[in-house]
Amino acid sequence: MLREAQAQSAEAVRLQLEGRAEVLEGALAREALLEGVLRGGRWKSRLRAHPELVAERARSAPEVAEALERTRRRAESEGWPGETRILVVVRELLDRRARLEALVRRRLASLAPVSGAPVLDEELARLDGLVCRQSSFALAEREVVVYETLPLRAWPPVHWALVALLACLAHGLFVLFTLRAAPGTGSPDVLSAGLFLGLSGTFVALVSRSGQVRLTSERLIWKPRVGETVELSLSSLRPESLHLTSLLRTVRVEGERRLRLRHQGDGERVITLVALHGLPPLAGAARAGVLTEDVVIYPAESREGRHTYAGHAVLRPSGVWFVPEVDGRQVFEAVTGQKASVPMRPLWILEQLRWLSPAEVDRCMARVVAAAGGTWWSAKDARLHRDVPVWRRLRITRGTQTLTGKVEWFSQTRAGYILRAWPAAPDSGEGGPPRGT
Repeated sequence: MLREAQAQSAEAVRLQLEGRAEVLEGALAREALLEGVLRGGRWKSRLRAHPELVAERARSAPEVAEALERTRRRAESEGWPGETRILVVVRELLDRRARLEALVRRRLASLAPVSGAPVLDEELARLDGLVCRQSSFALAEREVVVYETLPLRAWPPVHWALVALLACLAHGLFVLFTLRAAPGTGSPDVLSAGLFLGLSGTFVALVSRSGQVRLTSERLIWKPRVGETVELSLSSLRPESLHLTSLLRTVRVEGERRLRLRHQGDGERVITLVALHGLPPLAGAARAGVLTEDVVIYPAESREGRHTYAGHAVLRPSGVWFVPEVDGRQVFEAVTGQKASVPMRPLWILEQLRWLSPAEVDRCMARVVAAAGGTWWSAKDARLHRDVPVWRRLRITRGTQTLTGKVEWFSQTRAGYILRAWPAAPDSGEGGPPRGT
């Protein structure tokens, strides 16, 4: 009789809730399924295989929230006992949501930076977006490559030396292990076998965790030798989160997600270019896909009396800028207005200014020479010595100051066009009449 009365009471409660009990039971089943998907080592592939889970949960969220609130009110007003079936479902649903919230936060934190108190709906949608969005190493329409590395080729010499050492040791131990394991020579040497397997595993791990970096006008893309391609939108970049570990040369970047670019021998350069193209004035500047032609950057020396300063010259139709060899972070801050967290070379920054318009190049260079203690020589005030071809040496003087440098072969044609715009200096007898404009 008691069981029959309890069954009748439970049925009466379900009728009173007018379908809300079914809504809550369905929500509990979805939460249990979603929690099962997100647990375990292959959770990303399982989540991709069930794209409907997060969408269905989001669609039903208002209905579930209303059902929870109405059930709570009825239970309080009518004094339902705690063992009522629907209240048991509600408690299980809330407990499972708490576990799911912690699980989602943990999964999201493994892919992207998180902060503040967990908000299940928002973080689950963000997690789903990161996991289910397909990243491609191929370029999209009108996307421009700014910089890219080749797998393994970007490794620093110390990594190649380590790989060669590991390969030699592994080979030697393999030979030793094989000989000792041969018939009549005794039992296999377990220590040799363990060392061989350990060194071989280290070698394989170093190679497999390397990859290729591609920086475009829109994205930073990482294509590991083993694993899936991942990307980060430059518009979401957090420049203060750029870091480089010295030992393993791993570049760490944070934005809408977290990237680890492992074994980057040119890690400082990667960080420099990523930071530059994530900040004004270079943010989005490469989208046009055009480099300014009337800018040539080349190594140069500035001399005045006994003082000589090494650095780089930036040749323009209106004159020449000279930037002494200083900490590139000074140049970076002059260009972007932001501080840099890693060492940089001025040349890496100056080269990227060609993505800007000529007027923007001049504005940036004015800030750079002011910050670095450089100089600006107007083409009207400076004198170009034309006795030596551009491909051999470029010598410019102003009063007692001399600027001497050599233009790289790939820039010599552009340098020649730029210098044609310079006013012709009076004939000094140094190799015949000067070229005019």
